Amino acid sequence: MQDPDFERTRKFLKTKLAEYLKSRGIDTTRPFRCLNPQHRDEHPSMSFNARTNNVHCFGCDASYDIFDLVGLEYGLSSFSDQYAKVHEMYLGGQPTGLPPSTVITRATAPRPLYKDQDYAPTSRPLTTPATFGQTRIIRSDPGERPAHFAQSTVRSQAVFTVEAPYSPRKADTFFSDNAHALTAYAPINDEGEKGVELPSRGREGSYVKPHALSSLPEEIRARDNVPRSYRDYLRQCARNAGNTTYFKDRGLSDEVIARFHLGFDPAFSVGGDPQSNTVLTWQGAIIPYSDYAYMVRNTDTTSTDRVRKRGQAGILNLDTVNQPGLIFITEGEFDALSLETLGYRALSLGGAANLRKLTDYLRDHPLVGRSFCILPDNDETGRNSAEKLLEALHALHIEARIVSLTAPYKDANALLCASPDTLAFRLKNLERLNTLTFGGPRLPQKSVGDLPDATALLTLSCAPGLYTLSGRKSLLRRTIAHILDTTSRTTLSVMSARDWELTSLCLNRASQSLNEGQELRELYPKALHVPIPGGEDLASALDLMSLKLNNGDASPVFVVSLCDLDGETLSAAISSLIRYTEELAQTVIVLALPEQSAPLEDAGTVFLKVTGESGDLSFEGLTALGESRHFRLSIREF
Repeated sequence: MQDPDFERTRKFLKTKLAEYLKSRGIDTTRPFRCLNPQHRDEHPSMSFNARTNNVHCFGCDASYDIFDLVGLEYGLSSFSDQYAKVHEMYLGGQPTGLPPSTVITRATAPRPLYKDQDYAPTSRPLTTPATFGQTRIIRSDPGERPAHFAQSTVRSQAVFTVEAPYSPRKADTFFSDNAHALTAYAPINDEGEKGVELPSRGREGSYVKPHALSSLPEEIRARDNVPRSYRDYLRQCARNAGNTTYFKDRGLSDEVIARFHLGFDPAFSVGGDPQSNTVLTWQGAIIPYSDYAYMVRNTDTTSTDRVRKRGQAGILNLDTVNQPGLIFITEGEFDALSLETLGYRALSLGGAANLRKLTDYLRDHPLVGRSFCILPDNDETGRNSAEKLLEALHALHIEARIVSLTAPYKDANALLCASPDTLAFRLKNLERLNTLTFGGPRLPQKSVGDLPDATALLTLSCAPGLYTLSGRKSLLRRTIAHILDTTSRTTLSVMSARDWELTSLCLNRASQSLNEGQELRELYPKALHVPIPGGEDLASALDLMSLKLNNGDASPVFVVSLCDLDGETLSAAISSLIRYTEELAQTVIVLALPEQSAPLEDAGTVFLKVTGESGDLSFEGLTALGESRHFRLSIREF
């Protein structure tokens, strides 16, 4: 349904710009710092025009109305979303609709604000989703230009290192002597204390401690463009934090709730309802950015109107950059608090308008020993925003990367609420996740081994690979003796001396042509034996044996008995043999007991179980490709 009074409502909402600016701690009667997130405005260059209900910067030539500014603050790119949010803020509820013919003109600034080496993102079509650092600039009448305004420079580099997870700090995050929302612009006074500069009316060089700002007379605050302090209000809300379960329901720990001074206001005013002429209130969860700015979340989860911000909205936990180690950058405040709950350090950008604040702060602070991971929301807008932030950091030569840890949930806080162990596991294995690589299907570089029938087994006419015969020792000896009596290939049996003696006895009984006085080794010159290596790497030992043969046969067949191995020794031997057959393209027949079958059967080998009585043996199993093999072998009685 379309709103028949849309144009009249839009004009009315535009008149709320002054009220909106005041709620952000801005004095509309004097110039103030530019709200364009791409403009590093060192001196107040933006003014409010009550006639046109917009603001204009005489430094970068940007102009905004209330819809533009709310879009920047809440990350809303389309006019319909901006209009709906402003409607919620000042009229309550959702608008009934927008006319399809509504066209809101947007244009870019007539000249670039920064040089190529600056981080300023390339302009995008205004129809795309808002991202970190994205802004829409429109022209307006320039009016009178202030006497001075600042230009931006880039002068920072960083070193990317990875540190162990962070142990939670016990110190207060807010209500200290540092104005966290203003630290990017806070010089050091003569006593070495960080303060807030009072720049106008010849007061350059005058400083006042941030915690004393709340006691300044209102006329001095307005005259010198000093932000309003919410210190007392935020302290009172923090004392009320125990009166709501909202933060604990979001998975946050008591330690994080206390350290970040999260609070509760049971009657937070969000404006008046023009229809009922009453004041609308929330039971609001309070998240301070600093003494000078905070965010309010409506604890009524059924409401579509959920967020308000007051003061010069800053970056949550920005001062964590002052310590070396791994630092996560999230979009949402609760995501950063979720990571802090699990013992990791995180800051929340909180919106597109804060990208400039973050890069200014990083430019002016040492970054050696810091590593940055951007953790986006699990949606297209979140990923686009993360890419924009990554581009800005890389342009400042700050090493950073994007990590995705929250799927299938939307963000880190949703995953924390659903499965905190899963989020903790993913964070712990961050480096392992970062090194994982993927590959598509490919043909093997070497042949896949197979024993299709009894003839292939007896003649050892099989491709290089690992072949396992599993059964009782007595059956395995008879099988190997029959193979040695049949094949013409050089074999090297790696087994205990006792097993080789019993195998040789089987050969002796099978040999009808053995002449009197003739030794068995003369009849079987290619049947060789060495004791099974004890304790050393089995693959390396087999390689040395193969080289020592030096008999013109470049590829002997190894018969390796693992029957006397168990535990870790067995596992190491299996891994060694798999590597050996793959790297050197050798043929290896493994002899194993039935209880040793599981790891060998799972190793991707040709696996055959040997069963039978008297002179008939049955071979049954699977190839490496999962094809079944079943054949019988009749051998002479030994």
